[in-house]
Amino acid sequence: MTDRPDQNLNPIELSLDAALQLEALAQGGREGAPKFAQLIAVLKAPKPTYSGTSTVSMLTDVRSAPLVRKAILRGSPSKPEANAQMVNFLDGLVEAVQKNDLEYIKLAKKFCLALNEQLLAKEYNSLVERQTRFRHHARAGNVR
Repeated sequence: MTDRPDQNLNPIELSLDAALQLEALAQGGREGAPKFAQLIAVLKAPKPTYSGTSTVSMLTDVRSAPLVRKAILRGSPSKPEANAQMVNFLDGLVEAVQKNDLEYIKLAKKFCLALNEQLLAKEYNSLVERQTRFRHHARAGNVR
């Protein structure tokens, strides 16, 4: 796993790619699931801001941390509440996947699919909200 993942990686696409790799790994069709480790690195990495660097990652951002937490809770036997607990849980999951632990590979796949669902729902809701605002402004004559 890299310390500084590519900031252009899309967590929606990455979570689905990781789930596919994990399924292939579980079925013995491949060795390793590097997209899963990349996904976790992206979740943990600080996101760049307009003013430079930031210390806010998807695990600490108030908009995305609840989505990650919900995805973890979807299939996890443990219930991490604090951000540090989420980081520890996800790091442990990466380690178990690298050791080819089938139970944890399946858990990682559930996490990836649940995260993908959460992120897609957020994007969809954001799109609908923007369209609604646009239509409202267009009716009011504020859009040319």
